Amino acid sequence: MDLNLPLLLLAGFSSLGLAFRSGILKPRSWDWFAVACVVLVAGGVTALVAFDVAGLVAFALWALFVLCPILLSRLQARLLMTQRYDAVYAAGWVLALLHPSKPFRANVARVRALRAAAAGDRTAAERALDAYAAFGAAAAAEARLERVRLGVDPDEVRTAVLALEDARTARGPVVAFGMVRALAEIGDLPGAIGRYRLSEPLFEPEPAEALRTSGCLVLFAATGRVADVDVVLGARLRPASSALKDFWRACALYAAGDPDGERALRGFAGSTDGLLRRGAIIRLASPRFSPEQLTPADITLLDRLALRITQEDRFRFGSRRRTVPWVCHGLALVTALVFVLGEVVYFAERSRGISRERVLEQMGALSATAVIEGGEYWRLVAPLFLHYGAAHAIFNLLGLYFLGPFVERALGRERFLLTYFGSGLAGTVLYVLRAQYLTAPDDFIARHTILVGASGAIMGLLGATIAVLARGALGRKIPAARRRLAIVGMILVLQMVFDQLIAQISSFAHTVGALAGLALGFLLSTGDKRR
Repeated sequence: MDLNLPLLLLAGFSSLGLAFRSGILKPRSWDWFAVACVVLVAGGVTALVAFDVAGLVAFALWALFVLCPILLSRLQARLLMTQRYDAVYAAGWVLALLHPSKPFRANVARVRALRAAAAGDRTAAERALDAYAAFGAAAAAEARLERVRLGVDPDEVRTAVLALEDARTARGPVVAFGMVRALAEIGDLPGAIGRYRLSEPLFEPEPAEALRTSGCLVLFAATGRVADVDVVLGARLRPASSALKDFWRACALYAAGDPDGERALRGFAGSTDGLLRRGAIIRLASPRFSPEQLTPADITLLDRLALRITQEDRFRFGSRRRTVPWVCHGLALVTALVFVLGEVVYFAERSRGISRERVLEQMGALSATAVIEGGEYWRLVAPLFLHYGAAHAIFNLLGLYFLGPFVERALGRERFLLTYFGSGLAGTVLYVLRAQYLTAPDDFIARHTILVGASGAIMGLLGATIAVLARGALGRKIPAARRRLAIVGMILVLQMVFDQLIAQISSFAHTVGALAGLALGFLLSTGDKRR
């Protein structure tokens, strides 16, 4: 398969989407808009001069300046949850080099302060916060608040929060979250909940989703809602270190009046991690939460946030429980092993003039003539594990890992397998019937062309994903489902363009697989109350 056109389309469509999202939708991000334009212009100019390498050039730029920063940002967030502060700092520097915009450069100073605070070096942390304060009014306000939070005096924290109450900088999501967290730490639950309620619109845009999650965790822990804390830690914060999870559970138990929570917090008061140590000390030094502090409106807000967390997890991970998708892993492993076996056989036999097509045919590639006239019905399933070259296999494995875990969690393991193989079989069976009975009798190519690849089954997972998301987006009006449905819809459109422009792709098998997956997704997700 010639990768030039697929890579050009991938980089082009992704950059167009990034440009639209960064320059049109709010909040705007002109640095990302500029990066997207650079990729588009470079790819377009190269296509006019040397089309054969335009895809490689555009994809290389896109991967370096778009994909790598996005993946590094996610890696940095994951490292932060595992308390690997040196690695977080290193990732911040790489991000700033790849994308030297103001937010990424400010992030380096912010992470430096975090690392120093975790190490218990208050002087170094204050110097880093001074450097961070130079990146604008919002950064300066956050730096002032974080400087006070280096200490353990509740009165100083309250004074710092009050100083920010009427400032314009408090309208930013980062500072607003910092105020919620600070008030919750010192036991001012009415103030923390009131600040969250006032700032809630700031947490709605997708870039602020992590702050909204953290805000919910802070409020749940401060009000003793242990079950809701476990939901957050068990799904979207599942990669967090055991120490971090134990700390937040201890905070929730302490607020709920459980003696085990107080004992755990006293243990954290001697932690080697300065951030956990400070968090435990200030909570123990502050007034303990009392249920009488909460009004009916406060309880309604907390219940609504808990419900939203559950709904978002359902349409982000496929289930409220972020379980390991073992069946998806197993399919990927078997597919990879079969591909490696096929390549080993091909490289061993090619010296004798045996082609890759011949090896695939012997391993079970789909042939209408072999199935209808030879009765080799096992060839309807075997092609789902066979691939023509590394690029073909890698793209399908990426598709399996992108779509498979969601569908497996949403439908369950048995239904996932039924959807995967049902969609794949629908594609292979109808392909054979069309080639055998709907083509001219003398059309040798249609009857003897071989077909390999799990693409039909992967497209079935895409269809099933759309079905599950559509139930949440259209039936239950859940915003998280709508956002993810829009993303999956863009992927479907991109795949349809690929199918029409790349001759080696069987658009028929893809379309049948997607429609079969859509039907199975709607059918198998009906009445599923368990998830």
